[in-house]
Amino acid sequence: MSSIFQTRRGFFYQDRYAVYIFLSHLLKNDVKEFFTDFPLQGQKSIDVRLIDSQNIEKVFEVKTGEVFKLDLNAEIRDAVMDLYKYQKGKNNILPGLIVSRGLKPRISTYWDKIKGIQGYKRIAGEAKNSLDWLKKDLNDSSLTDKELFDFSKILNLDDFDNDIKNNEHDEHCDADGKVIDLIRDIGNSIGVNAMEAEYHPRILMNDILFLCREYAGTATNLYANILDAITAYFARRIFLDKRFVPDGNNRDEAFREITDEVKNEFRIKLGILTDTQTQLANNVSEGRKIKKL
Repeated sequence: MSSIFQTRRGFFYQDRYAVYIFLSHLLKNDVKEFFTDFPLQGQKSIDVRLIDSQNIEKVFEVKTGEVFKLDLNAEIRDAVMDLYKYQKGKNNILPGLIVSRGLKPRISTYWDKIKGIQGYKRIAGEAKNSLDWLKKDLNDSSLTDKELFDFSKILNLDDFDNDIKNNEHDEHCDADGKVIDLIRDIGNSIGVNAMEAEYHPRILMNDILFLCREYAGTATNLYANILDAITAYFARRIFLDKRFVPDGNNRDEAFREITDEVKNEFRIKLGILTDTQTQLANNVSEGRKIKKL
């Protein structure tokens, strides 16, 4: 496997997780801002950055092991330190280190030490031993026990599904399956269930993945862009189901009306409303809902 392929696969996995975390928060109406490869000073970046409805900043570093150096611990150490430095001195940040399921066994020492610390309420016994190990490995003399303890307690250390199929008969890999399930959940929430076979959720997943790559590293808030893509996707499914004849202006007007109805359903069923949607929602009566398909 070439290094170029490994690098691209690593970025693609990162974007998959970004789509997953956005959609899972959107279903709870718990996202206000969303960024991929959010740029920092010194040519560094945060893989995924999300501001939730309570103005809590959730930042994630996503690691697959695809492009790791021979020293695997060095890569994990760098990710942990980047997250630590980013959240230091701030009260509203929840850092997360996400690893692919296949990578988890290879970082078992880090995993066990951090998870072990999270089970303690104070620095003592095994918690102190784990802190000593981490401090030595992180190799930062400025770190105090309390700083590292507090950081470890809030660090969301988790693994995410694999990005390859389990066997040749699978329709998609587990990671894609998680995203597709969320898209179906959104459709169910707003009452759009028809035409999935003709307009598969994978189409929307790929549209959002494209946006994540297109605006990576630009510090562009992708919330409105992604919501527009989601709205257009479900509007097209309704449009196809109603079998509109492509006759120019009438077709375009019908599609605009359906799009407005989808936006209204987002407002009514999920409480989702952006500034750009406000006027559109006001033009759609409260009782006008998408007809059962």
